[in-house]
Amino acid sequence: MLIFKHLDDIPKARLPTHLAQYISNLITSITALLQHYNPEEDGHIVLITSKDTDSNLCKMIGRGWSESTFEAISYNKEYNCYHAVIMNNNQFAVSILIPREAWLESAIRDRICREIE
Repeated sequence: MLIFKHLDDIPKARLPTHLAQYISNLITSITALLQHYNPEEDGHIVLITSKDTDSNLCKMIGRGWSESTFEAISYNKEYNCYHAVIMNNNQFAVSILIPREAWLESAIRDRICREIE
């Protein structure tokens, strides 16, 4: 998984153009909304990669994908990517971007499909 807290993080990741643009748009929206954005207090964006599994997501969010409580999950057709949001408290949110790709672990894909329905 890749973590993005600032626009400067994006070029370092060498992402496909569509994912870089999506993350850039999200960070720009977050910083416009929050005058004093601090990723340590307010949250960040996580991009799931082909190497990620339910167990390493558990390490990042503190619980397994199947046990997580999402504020929302949506699908963005333009970027071919799911967007899940987890709130750790009233202020700290993690936006998890999950590309809709064949490599996506079935446990993660199944959970997303159940949430979206």
